[in-house]
Parts: sequence; C-alpha cells; structure tokens
Amino acid sequence: QADGSVITPPEFFLTHNDVIFDLFAGFAYAGYMYVHMALAIYLLFKDREHMRRFGWTFLLCICSSFVIYYIYPAAPPWYVLEHGLGPAILDTPGSPARLVDVDAAIGFTYFGGMYDRNSNVFAAIPSMHPIYPMMAWFFARKHFPRAHWFILVFVATICVSAVYLCHHYIIDVLLGVALGTGSYFVATWIMDWQESRAAAPAASPGNTAEA
Repeated sequence: QADGSVITPPEFFLTHNDVIFDLFAGFAYAGYMYVHMALAIYLLFKDREHMRRFGWTFLLCICSSFVIYYIYPAAPPWYVLEHGLGPAILDTPGSPARLVDVDAAIGFTYFGGMYDRNSNVFAAIPSMHPIYPMMAWFFARKHFPRAHWFILVFVATICVSAVYLCHHYIIDVLLGVALGTGSYFVATWIMDWQESRAAAPAASPGNTAEA
C-alpha cells in the first residue's frame, strides 16, 4: 500500500474488484464439482477400469483432506479480516464472503444460503475447490487428448477465484493442487502394485522345478 503496509491478495481484492470479474469468479467457484462429476459419469459408461481408479483416487483425496482439516485447522481470509488472529472463535457461523456480491449481481441468494450453513469454517487448508478438477485432469488425458487442457485452465481459474472472493489464501489453493496431484500418483502406485501382485503366478510346490 501507499503507507508501506503489506496486505494479502484477498485484502487487495476487497477494494479492487468488478462485477464482471465477480460473476466470472462466482460461476467458476460454483462449478468446481461438476467437472469431476461429469467425468465420473462418462467413465462409468465408457471405461469401468478407469472409473474404478478414479473412485479410489477420489476417496483418497477426501480422506486426506479431512485428516489435514483435523490436524491443522486453518481459518479463511474472511474470518481473519473479521476476527483477527487471536484465539479461534469455534462457533463462528459460515460466511459467503465476497460471494454476496455475486448474489447481488444475479439478483437472488444462492451462495449466501449455501455458505451460511457451513458447519466448519476452519477448513481452509487445503482448498477443496482445485483438488477435484486437478484430480480429474489426470484421468481426462486418456479420453480427451486435446480438450483435457481446458480442465487445467479451469483449475487455474478456480485458484484465482478462491483468492479473489476472499475464501482462500494462495497457499491454500496451491496445497489443494498438490493434494489432488499427490492423491492421483499415490492411488495409481497402490493399484498398480496390487494388480502386479494379482497377475504374478502363485508360487507352489507343484510349480517349483526339482533340482
């Protein structure tokens, strides 16, 4: 700032925003689940084996995220701006943060009713919004060799939107991308290892050549 103080990106966007960007960010933020849901339905009918791997990777993402939430509860930017960095106020109700501006722009309450019911506001790390589409991108590469790059663009858009809308810090979304990526590789390694063991011929006395 002009006075030399340092502000975070979410604080910067509180005073540097536009209704067009609000709408764009809001629709991107709302659509984070639909990419992997659409891909899951596609795989269910087109590639059951890939769907099985997708399902286990998704489960690993979910379980890993919840473990991190309980080990390292973290407040979102809007909470810090409202309550500061003092002792956590555990009964703090959820907040749509700058998504209220999106509700105002579309003329009805959509995000407000959703985020007001959030039961745990201390779950900012990792951000779930980039995790799902990031994970989906790895599976989309096989079936959509050209169009899958649009998912990566969508991931980047969600990351920017999460910060722009005052729901996450940059570290939150980067860790979300990292978790989605790591879950894919860990789940793939486990399933490849299991399949290689199942494919290996079982050793038995009858199969052992006599010296």
